[in-house]
Amino acid sequence: MKESVAVWLIVTDGKNQGKILLQQRAETEVENGKIKKQSYPYVCQPTWNGKVKPGEDLMQAIKREAEEELGKDFVKNYNFKRLIPFNSRKYRTKGEEVIGYNFVGLITESELKSVKLHQGALPKFVFISSLDFWERVKPLSEKTDPRSEIVLFGDQWKALENIYQLKKILLPLT
Repeated sequence: MKESVAVWLIVTDGKNQGKILLQQRAETEVENGKIKKQSYPYVCQPTWNGKVKPGEDLMQAIKREAEEELGKDFVKNYNFKRLIPFNSRKYRTKGEEVIGYNFVGLITESELKSVKLHQGALPKFVFISSLDFWERVKPLSEKTDPRSEIVLFGDQWKALENIYQLKKILLPLT
């Protein structure tokens, strides 16, 4: 069975204290030096995520994906020991069954300055609070419009719902 990792970061200070960082997919991405249309443009995703490659353990995949999506400076400055696994969930994509492992962590405003989002994402994070989640964030369906709504893939929406239900994680931020 294929595996994936997803990391959800919560800001600990500054104007976005307590909010979770989401990436939003761009219309295009660069693959093998060529620009191509990206599937599901404007859909939001965790702070970073991706597939676990053969021979990798979960932490190796987390660090590799962080470097690909957030840059070398972020990887150099972030303490990955602060990540906490909080659930795993099976889902299907492109006809394959995948098990996704979700992690949550904290990030400071100063650590955020070392992030350089990759070309497959829009240039700024989407910051969401628990109120945003319950009132505005929707799982992807035929009725959602990622251009005007905050939309997540269904398995990722469920993972984010789990974060907001885990009060012990959010307690230090209130």
